[in-house]
Amino acid sequence: MGNDFFFDIKGRSAMPFQVYIGGRGIGKSYSALRELALNVPSDEKWIYMRRTGKEIEACSTEFGNPFKTINNDFGTLIVPESGGKGAAEYFYNETDEDNPQLVGYGVALSTFAGLRSMDLSDVTITVFDEFIPERQVKRIKAEGEALLNFYETVNRNRELQGRPPMKLILLSNAIDLANPILETLGIIGELENMITHGEHRRTIPERGLYIERVGNAQSKKEMDFLRNQRRAKVKALENSVTDDEKKRLKRERTW
Repeated sequence: MGNDFFFDIKGRSAMPFQVYIGGRGIGKSYSALRELALNVPSDEKWIYMRRTGKEIEACSTEFGNPFKTINNDFGTLIVPESGGKGAAEYFYNETDEDNPQLVGYGVALSTFAGLRSMDLSDVTITVFDEFIPERQVKRIKAEGEALLNFYETVNRNRELQGRPPMKLILLSNAIDLANPILETLGIIGELENMITHGEHRRTIPERGLYIERVGNAQSKKEMDFLRNQRRAKVKALENSVTDDEKKRLKRERTW
């Protein structure tokens, strides 16, 4: 576990905000869902979040249950129950068929504003899966602000009450530096700096933030970013060369 073939999120960081980007198909979602299923205390709840109501509704079916593989691998029986269109989804652990336990909620970022009356004070961790959509997917208006509103609503005054803040884990296969959530959270500049310096993991304690570019190979978008950055530097250097220097360099090249 935790090798090149399986990414293990467990113990990676203690920061309340954790962002994992890239590395399609190596286990980000699997390991995060495993943590929800196995390691959240019974007196606490968790949230599984997707961007749209359509996505979260798909998770309420037996076919779309995101915990299907976890159930098969660990003998758990976490099953979803739809709360209706636009409402929260409920996840129950039915290992004890006679006494199913509510263990978590499924919510959509796009419809959460209508759920603010819910008491979510028992939620200690949220996993937001696929928070960066593929390019062809329709954007949600003010996604970054919507996520901040969600966090403030659920977290409320925990730290003033001496409780730890809710942990928010953001997962994405897609890599898009123009994403509004990355922009609102002030992460774009950090990611650009990490890409420039070939850095894959960064902890920013004063912001309670951990960022990881998952996987070793650079994506096409990252390589394009570096290429454009190099071009901009060359252009700036060319613009800084005086006409006399250009003439001198031209004479030298003729020898």
